[in-house]
Amino acid sequence: MLRYCILCLFMVFYAVSPAYAAERLGAIMEVEGTVTLKRANGSMRQAVENDHLYLGDVVTTAAGAKAFVFLIDDTEFTLAENTQFTVSEYIYDPDNADRNKARYSALGAFRYVSGMIAKKKDPKATPDVDISTSFGSIGIRGTDFTVAMEGDEGHGVFVDEGSVNVRNQKGASLLKIGEGTRVRSRLHAPTAASKWKQARIEKMRKAVFLKRQKHVRQRVEHMRKKHKELRLKRQEKMQKHIKDKMQNRQNHIKEHRKGQMDKIQQKRQERFDIMKQRHKDEMLKRQEDREGKVKDMMEKRQKDIKKKQEKAREKMLQKQKKRKAEKLKAIRRARQQQ
Repeated sequence: MLRYCILCLFMVFYAVSPAYAAERLGAIMEVEGTVTLKRANGSMRQAVENDHLYLGDVVTTAAGAKAFVFLIDDTEFTLAENTQFTVSEYIYDPDNADRNKARYSALGAFRYVSGMIAKKKDPKATPDVDISTSFGSIGIRGTDFTVAMEGDEGHGVFVDEGSVNVRNQKGASLLKIGEGTRVRSRLHAPTAASKWKQARIEKMRKAVFLKRQKHVRQRVEHMRKKHKELRLKRQEKMQKHIKDKMQNRQNHIKEHRKGQMDKIQQKRQERFDIMKQRHKDEMLKRQEDREGKVKDMMEKRQKDIKKKQEKAREKMLQKQKKRKAEKLKAIRRARQQQ
């Protein structure tokens, strides 16, 4: 999803070699002095304006140098001199803010302004963004803050907007808007949050102030609009894709249902044909049984009639024999009397 999001957002603006296109995170929009760019593959060269930034790249500013990094989610890093910056983990999903996650390493002085990656669906949810520094780590909560050296006293951290949690193995300090802290090293806990004097704040801001600040802000605003347009276009494209997918799914469901109905209808027809044939067979069997019974009855009747006729004939013959015998007897009696 990360690769897809990055490609969708930046494929229009940047042309880059295929080896890095899949993991493009942003660009170095301003370079003052000597800034080196070390790629994740080990190659190193001097950075120039509009250099693309990829996962694992290391941006290093020399003495007196500065750099401005702008990421695809509108996150800003202004790197002061003698600072080393790396994006070690980056997941930006405009369609699902809960997946957003970033891990940065910034060793030195810098200013950070959070972008879309530090936003969640739930405004109360804590962004999954963390910056590793030389004195500990900083947890982001929708923020604009600055980190700079304060002489031998260590690093100072001041919040202009939002809040941050500055922590290391010795302790933590939660800073809100207008508050700052100082950390000597990882072996010293951050001081308690406190309001700073304006002179101290201005001195810190000066460490990360760019010579062409107005020009950079104009370019940033232009890129923000472009990013927004790309996000809207991508959203429209995704909505169309989802709509087409839903339509295809509905068509598939309709076809599936039609196929199921056809199968059901076919099965019903088959069952109906079976029942019809079975009924026909039963009717034929009943007819055959009826005809068989009628035939048996007729044969029995004929036999009964034949028996009656034979009995009647035998009775008649017996009567004839009896009459004949009586007649002969009468003739003999008559003869005897003569």
